[in-house]
Amino acid sequence: MKLYCLLENFSNLNVQAFARSPMQVFVGYPSGPSVIAQAVRIGAPGPLTATITSSASGVFGLLSAADTSVGAGVATVQIPAGQQSTSSNPASPQYLNAIGKAVGTSAVNVSIPGYITPVAFPTTITVTSPTISSSAFTVGAGLQVVKSASLSTSFHGGKTVTITSTDPAKLLLAPNDSTPGAASITVNVPDRQSSFTWYLQGVEAQFGGVPVTISAPGYTTATVRDSVATPVVEITSALGSATISSSDRPFTVRVGLPNSSSAPTSLVALQGVRWNAATPTPLVVSAVLTPIGANASLLVTTGSTGLTNTVQLLPRLSTSASTVAAGGIAWRPGTAAATTATISVSAPGFLVTPATSTRTLTIP
Repeated sequence: MKLYCLLENFSNLNVQAFARSPMQVFVGYPSGPSVIAQAVRIGAPGPLTATITSSASGVFGLLSAADTSVGAGVATVQIPAGQQSTSSNPASPQYLNAIGKAVGTSAVNVSIPGYITPVAFPTTITVTSPTISSSAFTVGAGLQVVKSASLSTSFHGGKTVTITSTDPAKLLLAPNDSTPGAASITVNVPDRQSSFTWYLQGVEAQFGGVPVTISAPGYTTATVRDSVATPVVEITSALGSATISSSDRPFTVRVGLPNSSSAPTSLVALQGVRWNAATPTPLVVSAVLTPIGANASLLVTTGSTGLTNTVQLLPRLSTSASTVAAGGIAWRPGTAAATTATISVSAPGFLVTPATSTRTLTIP
């Protein structure tokens, strides 16, 4: 009877560069192009030693469990008595991996002294280019938002990813939320990691789609069309009613993307003010309280009190401070009973929503 050895699941296989694939060698007797596995007999003189070779180790490398390199052209593993294959346990010293290293093809063979291989061997391994994936995002003009992407393989030895905006007058990029945006940035992805993040920054008063390219050595470049949209500003919550001369009622304003660019009714995604310079400038939101008259309510901040006032949103933040002491704004009820007033907020270049950018206040 002929004894066969077979390298399982590697017949004319396509793999991606920088991806690892487990390999096992089986022994037994032939059944067509495959093997009906049978264990090495107990009492055999010693374990069987299988030798696996790759004709182009620069394209397709072999790694034993103890190998921490990027893969060699030859690897040996053993099948002990009582077992029919090399180990499938990654912790075993007899575990075998293969890694795609570069685009191309390699002939892979397996041999054990006294055994033959099926006619399909050597088999051809084709290594293809790995890819980069990312979804399209929208950022508000003057705002910023974190974005992510992924390499399709992770055993790449560490990669420097380059991300480039094709229209930096409209859309800028930053490696984090506290760096001024640039036309192009790089992000380092450590070995055995695939995902990475960066920030989109919309330039003030600029709108529309911008193709962004994402590239890394050995990977197919991805192009994603991100967009800059008109942002919206609103008062976070209703203030309701207060008694005459009751204590100040702090309120917050926030910014982000609206549900519609033509007739917005709500804010649907919070986004922080972009980090626009080495010493960034806060976004100034104006608040106006009406009607004007005797004993009117007032708007209060740490710096001033009046029927009109302003509150700042610091870079990285999407919502103003919740207390006056921390830099926020408050409504100070007036001294006239049975009055109704409204607070309206606005900011240059920002849309407003009728229901949330204006709040009604009452003093019973």
